[in-house]
Amino acid sequence: MLPFTHDESLSYLLYVPMPVTDITGYVNTYGLPNNHILNTLLMKFCAGVFGDSTLSLRLPNLIALVAYLYFGFRLLKKTSSSWLLLSGFLLLTSNLFATDFFSLARGYGLANALMLGAIYLLIAYNESPSWKKTVWLFIVCGLMILANFTLLHVALVIAGCYEILRFRKERPVSFRGYMKIMQPALWFFIIMAGVLYEPFRTIIKWQTTFGGNESFWADSVNPLLTDSIYTNNSFTWKPYVAFVVVVLLLVITAVTAMIFLRKKRSWLPLFFVLLIVPVLLFQIQHVLLGTQYPVSRTVQYLYPLFVIALVFAIDVTAEKINWFRFSLLPSALLLAVFFVMHYSTEYIPEWRYDSSNRAVLEDIEQLRKKEPKKIQVGVNWLFEPGLNYERKRKKYAWLQPLYRGSIDSACDYYYVTASDTAGMRARGRMLIRSYALSNTYLYR
Repeated sequence: MLPFTHDESLSYLLYVPMPVTDITGYVNTYGLPNNHILNTLLMKFCAGVFGDSTLSLRLPNLIALVAYLYFGFRLLKKTSSSWLLLSGFLLLTSNLFATDFFSLARGYGLANALMLGAIYLLIAYNESPSWKKTVWLFIVCGLMILANFTLLHVALVIAGCYEILRFRKERPVSFRGYMKIMQPALWFFIIMAGVLYEPFRTIIKWQTTFGGNESFWADSVNPLLTDSIYTNNSFTWKPYVAFVVVVLLLVITAVTAMIFLRKKRSWLPLFFVLLIVPVLLFQIQHVLLGTQYPVSRTVQYLYPLFVIALVFAIDVTAEKINWFRFSLLPSALLLAVFFVMHYSTEYIPEWRYDSSNRAVLEDIEQLRKKEPKKIQVGVNWLFEPGLNYERKRKKYAWLQPLYRGSIDSACDYYYVTASDTAGMRARGRMLIRSYALSNTYLYR
C-alpha cells in the first residue's frame, strides 16, 4: 500500500476532525488549499465507519476509479470501431499522473470520474430525455465542483450544453416556455452559488490558491504534459515533444470537425467545446479578476476530455479513411507499456519524500526501547503531516507530536532531507540510518 502523502495527511489531520458545516463552509483553512470538500466529507465518513487506515481513507477514490473506467468505456463505446474503443480505453487508463490520483485521498480523481459521469448523463438525456436524468446530471455536476473547484467552468459548460440540447428538442415559442426550459440550470446556479459563497469568499480573502500568473499554457498545460510522462528523472525534452504531439492532435481534431463532421453524426463538437470553452473562461477570469492559472494536477480533467475528443475525431475521419481507425493503437500500446514499466506501489513521484515514513518510525520504535521516556523527533517541514498521521493511526504513545521547524530544536532524533545533512553534521549529530527510496536521513 502506498504511504499516506503530505497532502492527504494535511486533509485528514486539519479538516476531517471539523464539523460538517465547517468543512463545507471552508472554515479555518489555515491558508491552505487542501480542503477538497467532497473528498474531506467522504474521508470523514469512511474514518467514522471503517477507521482511519490508509485503505479506508482512500476508499472513495478507489470507487471513483471504477466509475471513471465505467463511464469512460460507455462514452468510448459510442464510436463505431472496437479498435478505437480499445485504443481510447488504453489511453484513458495508462496515464500515470492521472491514475495515481485515484489511489490517493484527494479530490482530483473524484472530480474526473464525476465529470465523465456528467457527460454520459448529458448524452443519455439527449438520447432519451427524462427528469430523472436531468436531476442526476445537475447533482453530479455539483459534486464535481465540490471535488475540484477548477471544474466549475466545465460544469457551467455542461449546464449550457444541456440547455442548448433541450431548446433544440422542445423549441419553445413563448417566454414561459423559455423559462420552463431554463429552470434546471437556474436552480443549479442558485443552489451552487449558495453552497460556494463561503468557500470562495475564504479563498479570495486568504488567497488560498495554488497556481501561476504567466499563461495557461506555461502554468497549466505544460506542467500537465511533463507530469504525464514522468519517470524517476526529469528530461528537458519532454514538454517540447509533448507540445508537438498535442498541437498535431489538436489540428487533426479541428480539421476533422470542420471537414468531416457533416458526413456523420458525432459527439465530437461537445468534447471540443468542453475542451476549449473552460480554457477561454480561465483566460477571461485571469484578465478581469487577476486570478491565477491552475497548476497541472488541478487541470487533469483536460487529459480524459482530450483523449475522448481525439477518439471521436478519428472515428469521424475513419468513415472516409478506413485505416485511420487503427492510428491510435500504437501510441496507446506504447503508453500502456510505459505505464506497466514505471508504475510504483512504493511511492507517488510528487511525494516520494514520504515513501519512508513508516520505516523511519518503526526504526525509531526499535531504537527507543532502551529509553522508556517519550521521544521527540525533529523533522523537516515536509515530513510533519505524514509522520503525525502515522503517529495517530498507529497510536504511538511513546512519540510526542511532531512540529514544523522542530529541526532546529533540541530533540532526541532528527529526520531530514539531503539538503539538511550539512546542518546536522555541523551541529555534531550522528547519522543512524539513511533511506535510499526517499533520499532521507535519520540522525540523533
